[in-house]
Amino acid sequence: AADMMLKWLAVLVVLATLGCPAWGAEHTSALVVDDIVCRGNLTTSCKFIRGHLFLRAGQSLDENEIDNATLRLSWLPNFRSVAIHLEKGAERGRVIVVIEVVEADPIATAFSAGLSFRSGSQSGTVTGRIGDHNLFGSGKSLDLILAGEQPIAGLTARESLARLEYTDPQLFGSRRNFLFAGARSEE
Repeated sequence: AADMMLKWLAVLVVLATLGCPAWGAEHTSALVVDDIVCRGNLTTSCKFIRGHLFLRAGQSLDENEIDNATLRLSWLPNFRSVAIHLEKGAERGRVIVVIEVVEADPIATAFSAGLSFRSGSQSGTVTGRIGDHNLFGSGKSLDLILAGEQPIAGLTARESLARLEYTDPQLFGSRRNFLFAGARSEE
């Protein structure tokens, strides 16, 4: 009986050493990032896209970071869709991380017109907005908003508003610093 126990123990040790999934052991091989490439980006720089993936060539592949980068990029108004997949690298155990994007139109426009009735006064309102959410192909944005109100009847005063906003999500190439600045004029 002791002989049989030793044989079974030896079999279990061999199976565990081989990484048999049936015994709960996981067989993992550390993949190393060979390169990170971008596809589908016509106007957005690959440097901007890669800046949202916190991996570098030569590092071990981190699948959680790939999932997080997919979410970070998907939330940007620059892209309609984002997918990240792996391709074979130069040698066994090495991979190329491919970030495929479908870019959205970087120019956003809006226009509205209407009538306002307040406290016996009437006025016409007009509002317009134009913005570029991929300024210089680097993910920076510039928005111009103009609004005006013209009295039609009553005691309403003429009003106008102009607002210019600039956003840099990666100030000086940093992943941690951003800039938001704006200027506003009212009459």
